[in-house]
Amino acid sequence: MFSLFDPQVAGAAADAGLSLADVAAEAKHASEVVGTMGVALSVCTLPGQVTSDRLGPKQMELGLGIVSLNHICYTFILPY
Repeated sequence: MFSLFDPQVAGAAADAGLSLADVAAEAKHASEVVGTMGVALSVCTLPGQVTSDRLGPKQMELGLGIVSLNHICYTFILPY
Protein backbone atom coordinates (compact mmCIF):
# COMPACT_ATOMS: atom_id res chain seq x y z
CA MET A 1 0.00 0.00 0.00
CA PHE A 2 1.25 3.47 -0.88
CA SER A 3 1.81 5.89 1.98
CA LEU A 4 2.74 9.55 2.20
CA PHE A 5 6.23 8.53 3.29
CA ASP A 6 7.18 6.58 0.14
CA PRO A 7 8.11 9.67 -1.94
CA GLN A 8 10.29 10.98 0.90
CA VAL A 9 12.11 7.65 1.13
CA ALA A 10 12.58 7.59 -2.64
CA GLY A 11 13.83 11.18 -2.64
CA ALA A 12 16.32 10.49 0.14
CA ALA A 13 17.58 7.40 -1.69
CA ALA A 14 17.98 9.40 -4.92
CA ASP A 15 19.78 12.21 -3.05
CA ALA A 16 22.14 9.59 -1.64
CA GLY A 17 23.08 8.65 -5.21
CA LEU A 18 21.41 5.24 -5.40
CA SER A 19 20.56 3.81 -8.81
CA LEU A 20 16.98 4.03 -10.07
CA ALA A 21 16.48 0.32 -9.36
CA ASP A 22 17.73 0.79 -5.79
CA VAL A 23 15.55 3.89 -5.30
CA ALA A 24 12.53 1.86 -6.42
CA ALA A 25 13.50 -1.00 -4.10
CA GLU A 26 13.83 1.38 -1.12
CA ALA A 27 10.41 2.94 -1.84
CA LYS A 28 8.83 -0.51 -2.24
CA HIS A 29 10.32 -1.66 1.06
CA ALA A 30 9.05 1.49 2.80
CA SER A 31 5.54 0.86 1.46
CA GLU A 32 5.64 -2.66 2.90
CA VAL A 33 6.75 -1.71 6.42
CA VAL A 34 5.14 1.71 7.04
CA GLY A 35 1.53 2.11 8.10
CA THR A 36 -0.61 5.07 9.01
CA MET A 37 -3.31 5.63 11.57
CA GLY A 38 -5.95 8.32 11.36
CA VAL A 39 -7.66 10.11 14.24
CA ALA A 40 -10.82 12.15 13.65
CA LEU A 41 -11.91 14.62 16.29
CA SER A 42 -14.85 15.85 14.23
CA VAL A 43 -16.91 14.66 11.28
CA CYS A 44 -16.18 15.92 7.78
CA THR A 45 -19.26 16.58 5.65
CA LEU A 46 -19.40 17.39 1.95
CA PRO A 47 -21.21 20.61 1.08
CA GLY A 48 -24.93 20.02 0.59
CA GLN A 49 -24.94 16.73 2.50
CA VAL A 50 -26.56 15.97 5.83
CA THR A 51 -24.11 16.21 8.73
CA SER A 52 -23.43 12.90 10.44
CA ASP A 53 -23.80 12.65 14.20
CA ARG A 54 -21.64 9.55 14.59
CA LEU A 55 -19.18 11.37 16.89
CA GLY A 56 -20.61 12.58 20.17
CA PRO A 57 -19.11 15.22 22.46
CA LYS A 58 -15.56 14.38 23.55
CA GLN A 59 -15.39 11.37 21.21
CA MET A 60 -12.88 10.51 18.52
CA GLU A 61 -12.74 7.93 15.74
CA LEU A 62 -9.64 5.82 15.15
CA GLY A 63 -8.93 4.36 11.74
CA LEU A 64 -6.20 2.91 9.59
CA GLY A 65 -4.98 4.52 6.43
CA ILE A 66 -4.38 8.07 5.36
CA VAL A 67 -8.09 8.83 5.29
CA SER A 68 -9.22 6.24 7.84
CA LEU A 69 -10.67 3.95 5.19
CA ASN A 70 -10.61 0.95 7.53
CA HIS A 71 -12.53 2.13 10.57
CA ILE A 72 -11.32 0.68 13.88
CA CYS A 73 -13.39 2.18 16.68
CA TYR A 74 -14.94 5.15 18.43
CA THR A 75 -13.56 6.10 21.82
CA PHE A 76 -13.65 8.97 24.26
CA ILE A 77 -10.97 11.62 24.35
CA LEU A 78 -9.16 11.26 27.66
CA PRO A 79 -8.22 14.34 29.64
CA TYR A 80 -4.51 15.00 30.03
